[in-house]
Formats: sequence, structure tokens, C-alpha cells
Amino acid sequence: MEHVGPLVQSLVGLVTEFLREHCSQQEDGKESEAKKNLTEVCDQLRLTAAKQPPNKEQLTSEITELGNKFTRIVDNILIQHISVSNTILYQQITAHFKRKCLYLKYECHRLGAH
Repeated sequence: MEHVGPLVQSLVGLVTEFLREHCSQQEDGKESEAKKNLTEVCDQLRLTAAKQPPNKEQLTSEITELGNKFTRIVDNILIQHISVSNTILYQQITAHFKRKCLYLKYECHRLGAH
């Protein structure tokens, strides 16, 4: 249990760095609230780990909560990236389909004139 404090500090530091690097600056209310909740759990976990000796049940509960909230944020980030990728892909497919339609229309007119 003597290494709990430094390990929690490391974990919280990594989570905080992830939030800084991967959460958009233009977040909506839901994203902002999720980030705030995760930050609060990190702060509480830091306080719990600093107690001597740390309460094992409380640590377990807070680490589990941190994991759940972190997973939700990562899932939301992935959903946003997939949505953007789908939009780009759809636009490219649509543009390709339009070109094909125009080409087929041209061919029908060309062949229909004979």
C-alpha cells in the first residue's frame, strides 16, 4: 500500500493529459459535464490515496468510477471520429455516384441519338 499514492498520482496525471490532448476545445454541455465529473473523481481519488493508510474499499470504488467515466469519454470521442469519417466517406461516395449518373445520362443521350 506504500506505492498507492505515487501510482494514483501517475494515473491521474495520465488521465488529465489525455483529457487535455483529446477533448475538443468546442465541447458541448454533455462533454463538458463528463470531463468535469471525471476531473472531480480524479481529485477525490488523489485525496483518498493521500490518506495514511488509504481505505482499500474507497480506493477500489473510486478507481472503478474513474474507469467507468473515462470509458464513457473515450467512447464519445470514438463515436465523434467515426461520425466524421462516415460523413467524409459518404460525401466521397455521393460525389462519385453523381459523376457516374452524369456519365450514364450522357451515354444514354449519345446512344439515343443514333
